[in-house]
Parts: sequence; C-alpha cells; structure tokens
Amino acid sequence: MKMQFSELFEISNRLIRPRVTVEIGGVKLEEGKSYRDGASSLGVELLKHRNSSFDVIKENNVYKVQTIYD
Repeated sequence: MKMQFSELFEISNRLIRPRVTVEIGGVKLEEGKSYRDGASSLGVELLKHRNSSFDVIKENNVYKVQTIYD
C-alpha cells in the first residue's frame, strides 16, 4: 500500500518519531521512540524523503518499507 511520510513519521527537533512500527532495510523503528536521522543509524536519510510516498507492506503490525518514491 502507498503511504505518505506524515502517516508513518513525525519530526521534532531533527529527530524522527515513528507513528507506527516501521522497518526499513531490516532496521526496525519502534512506534513512539525518537531516532536521529542519518544513513549510519537508520540506513537511509529519512528527512530527505519527508515529501515522499512509501510503498509498504503491513505484517504483524509492522509497516515494512519496500520502496520510497521521491
């Protein structure tokens, strides 16, 4: 299914907080926790994709990102 960045994440002080549990490239980001942006910690620089849509598959309440559409 296609989802917008704002449906999956919120941004506060350059920290990313998932609204739901998200998995990107094998890295799981837990709902409600805050993460620093950056390829070294998340595998992708999510702030660069804040205006993008995401192709996701929902499995066991985890939204697995398959593709990012810029």
